[in-house]
Amino acid sequence: MSFNDNISNAPERTIFDERQNAFRLRYGVEALLIFAIAAVICCVSMDFFYKWAESTSCVVGLIGCLSLIWFLVRCAVKGCMAAVAGKKAQKTSIILTTAGAVLQSIRFASQMGSEDFFLKDGMLSNDFLFLVCFILLLVCGIFSLCVIKHENKREKDNLDDEQ
Repeated sequence: MSFNDNISNAPERTIFDERQNAFRLRYGVEALLIFAIAAVICCVSMDFFYKWAESTSCVVGLIGCLSLIWFLVRCAVKGCMAAVAGKKAQKTSIILTTAGAVLQSIRFASQMGSEDFFLKDGMLSNDFLFLVCFILLLVCGIFSLCVIKHENKREKDNLDDEQ
């Protein structure tokens, strides 16, 4: 039995899901590579040239959030972000992550009135960097939910067109 025979016997949904997995893997590796290069550049610059943030780990967390945005946008453009199987679990985890990001954003935003919220000793403060990270996670969550809703609507329209 050849590979083509296996593909022709497999349901179309399974083939589409495997194609999505391949694209997600490719974009995940791409985002991880971007994260690793940016984190190394950040750490080298803060250790050897100019320390512009209070904590290196907070900046690396911010780079991680930006890499996540890169990954989500790439997957959304290619149409592989919303998984064929397990959309409900994916949606639930996104909602919980978004709710946590909202709560943490409120926590750090409530400290905005303090004197050293943005800058502390001439460097970006940890509280400010955490606020930015959680706002970016909130944006990621809202973006992901919108993409999933758009995918569901497109699938429903395709089903209606077939009938």
